[in-house]
Order: sequence, then C-alpha cells, then structure tokens
Amino acid sequence: MHVTPARHLALHRVRWWTRWREARAARAGLWCTVDPWDQDDDGDGDRAVLRAVLHALRPWADQLQTDLPLAMRGEWPAGFVAAADHLHAVSPRHRGDTDGYATTGWLPAHDDATWAAFVLLAPHVLDADVMTDAGCVVVGIADQGTSLALRLTAEQRQAVVAVLGDRRLRPLR
Repeated sequence: MHVTPARHLALHRVRWWTRWREARAARAGLWCTVDPWDQDDDGDGDRAVLRAVLHALRPWADQLQTDLPLAMRGEWPAGFVAAADHLHAVSPRHRGDTDGYATTGWLPAHDDATWAAFVLLAPHVLDADVMTDAGCVVVGIADQGTSLALRLTAEQRQAVVAVLGDRRLRPLR
C-alpha cells in the first residue's frame, strides 16, 4: 500500500496529538475517588477518610474554598460552629450571602487555623475544594462528604496511598 505525503503528514499529526494529550494528562494528574465508602449510617468513617486525604494533601494545598450552610448550625457540635464562624470571618463578603448560606471564596490554605477549620468542616458542607499553587483543583468534596473527587499527580497519589492504601483509590473515567 502506497502512503501519499498528505496521508503520511496526517498520520504524523495524529500520533503527535495523541502523545501530547497523554503527556498533558500525566502532568495534570489522574482523576480518582476513594472506594468503597463505609456503610455505617452516621458517616463518621467516611468523614475520617476525607480528613485523612486532606491531611495527606496539605503540602500541595495553596487555596481552599467552601460553602457555609449556616442554616445547619443547630445540627452541628460547638466545634463545627466555631470552625464555620472562623471561615466566615476570614472570607470576604460575597454577593448572595444570607444568614442561612454563605461561601468563602478562595482563601489561602497556609494559615493553620483556617486549614484546621476547613478540615473539620469540609465533610459536612455541600461543596469544598482545595487548589494547588499551579491552579489545579486537587480535592473536590460534595454533598456533605458523600462524594470525593481527587486529581492527583504521581507524587500526590503516593501520599494518599501511604495513608489509605492502594486498594481504596479508584480511577474516574
């Protein structure tokens, strides 16, 4: 079979594009989740897993954000209320905030008190994220800790595996 110069160039572009996409995906990290979730009714096991993941990824955390469902304050222990108050105090005001619901916007993750408040509260809110200094969201927690998405580089994956074990990470496709 004779390959014309135009066909050869087209095949070369496809190969180059495929290699470029694979290299970009490797740099960006692998989306995965932790599986299986505990089956207990109160969710404390799941929340402990989420907090362990957050602690494992702290060295890469540059910014964090969460919503603050302040209407749920009555259901939270005193420590959670204090954490929500701290995050609300250090966050700038955002349009749409009400007495029952607020958002923090992106906050620096380097302050120990802010990080501790975030880790305590993140498994109980509707949306919480951690971003690296490269601008990649590395952790996404949703729906009061029932959903976790991770975007991990090889080094970050090793840190999570060291805490949870390899069998708990499942790629998302």
